Amino acid sequence: MNEALTRTSVERLIEIPAAAGGVFGAHQLDVFGNAFYLIDCTGEIEIQTDLSPFKTYRKSTGEEFPIEQAFSRLEFLNRGAAVTIRVWAGWGRYIDRRFEMVEALTKGKGWDAEAQEIPANDHIDFVPVTGNGVISRKSIIITNLDPNENLRLEDTDGNTFLTVFARTSITLPLSDTIRIANDTGAAISCNVGQINYVEGNLITTAS
Repeated sequence: MNEALTRTSVERLIEIPAAAGGVFGAHQLDVFGNAFYLIDCTGEIEIQTDLSPFKTYRKSTGEEFPIEQAFSRLEFLNRGAAVTIRVWAGWGRYIDRRFEMVEALTKGKGWDAEAQEIPANDHIDFVPVTGNGVISRKSIIITNLDPNENLRLEDTDGNTFLTVFARTSITLPLSDTIRIANDTGAAISCNVGQINYVEGNLITTAS
């Protein structure tokens, strides 16, 4: 049976050696098809078919030829350091359904008050502020600077969920309002900072 008529496809993980001594790294893959796609690639690689010249490809790139230009082999040429590739080759078009969420850009912001302290027998609420380029809070960082006394963290209903011990720092991935409570008879000094997501987030596909 003519293998080209079966319209199968293959996926291979291939390590192509580095160029050395003036000789380029090379590999040949015998496969029938009219399309190939680099699912993954640790660098740049040159690829040619038995009917087309060498051309440089990178991760998430490939080629689809008309059926009449179907190939019977792929040849890989590496002019630099060793490269590992995952290549698909066959008929039709490879549909890359992977996606990668790239985390939004972040920016640190400190407490706006002049005196960094929680008053005696009182609390301070830290409300996340959005707008002006801020998407949301990523996390809040609290350092209790007091050598002896502890601070309590509460939700907006007054329920305690965490203690910040003396001379201790904590980082919480909370985007909601957070309350820092001081049950002692004296003010407690602390540092409070927030890491905010800012505009510039990106979602890339097939990466």
